[in-house]
Amino acid sequence: MARLRAEPGEPALAVSDPDAWFVTKAFDAWNTAGTAGAAAWCSRWVVLEDPPGWPGAAHWRGREAAIERLDEVTTGLGGHWAEVTDARSVGDEVLVGMELRPAGGSRGIPVRAFHLIVEVQQGEITRLRVYLGADEALAAVGAGA
Repeated sequence: MARLRAEPGEPALAVSDPDAWFVTKAFDAWNTAGTAGAAAWCSRWVVLEDPPGWPGAAHWRGREAAIERLDEVTTGLGGHWAEVTDARSVGDEVLVGMELRPAGGSRGIPVRAFHLIVEVQQGEITRLRVYLGADEALAAVGAGA
């Protein structure tokens, strides 16, 4: 339960869109504690889906496989942390915009932008679908152009 405590200045999102707040906190944990921090927010059976058309794209099943894949891609792209630029619920899922950033803080130019559709069930992330474009992600949740 400690991972769900709101910090000063953030209760508005926690109240107005609790699933988006939950996912944002999971990204904060990744930035703070690395892969172990991210793992704490994921179901044992989480599924990570690479972006369509990504080289070697696959579905990574299970917490360990999903976290290893996130770490592999982040490291391979030269990323160090993820800045969430948008998070909002769309139906039963959370649409997340994030920028993978290099070491050196927010002044760094994004290594890459990604859009994710995240499913949260019973207090755990159960599925992450990754897209390269916002339009693709929106279309995947049925809300896009």
